[in-house]
Amino acid sequence: MFINQVAENSSITMTLRIGGETMTFETVARKRYEKPYKRNMYYIGCDPVEVDGKKVSFGGRLISALIKNEEDGRRYSFPACLASHSRDGAQLLLFSRDNCGPINNREAFRVPCNYHCVIQVGNNKHAIEATVHDISFTGISVVFLSEKYRARNVGESISASIYDNDEHVFKVSGTIVRFIDEYAEGRTLVGARFENPTRAITALVASLQRKETRVRKRIEEKKSGSGNE
Repeated sequence: MFINQVAENSSITMTLRIGGETMTFETVARKRYEKPYKRNMYYIGCDPVEVDGKKVSFGGRLISALIKNEEDGRRYSFPACLASHSRDGAQLLLFSRDNCGPINNREAFRVPCNYHCVIQVGNNKHAIEATVHDISFTGISVVFLSEKYRARNVGESISASIYDNDEHVFKVSGTIVRFIDEYAEGRTLVGARFENPTRAITALVASLQRKETRVRKRIEEKKSGSGNE
């Protein structure tokens, strides 16, 4: 799928990196443009992005875009888009040459997990003790063990050292995409999207998914057996 084939009203998460800082913004696709802007460079019109009532100017910067297509409900990742406003400022335009297939649903299969982990947020070197709530190939949710800590901003960078039951350490980094204060006993739940996950973390998630699939299959078999009695 080229970006101009994305359905109108599709939700878009944009990630912008400037220096060592990562920022995430949300918008919605509003208009398809059939003709390419340049050879093999397609584009769509989106709602302008505002922060604190002010329009964000992207100035032709390179972003990545994760799009949930309204027509088929599937997600598409466009790793290299140029973001710029239309001349009248009424639209945010996203330009891309990428021809992307849908993300495999298996990548988004989140597995419950209670591994211990140590978190660092942004440039703060303070180590935060946490428990992994769930994990997938694309991201992770953790619950901070300290009731006092509160996540600050969606879009902040986050790094984690995850310890499995055998005390193996898996390191991963990403970007905060959501947080819920007062999630459990006053503690904060933080969800993050991975940035360039390692082979080790991918292997860990695959192993956890296989175990979870076997558990779910056994539960379904028991239900089916009970229903036939």
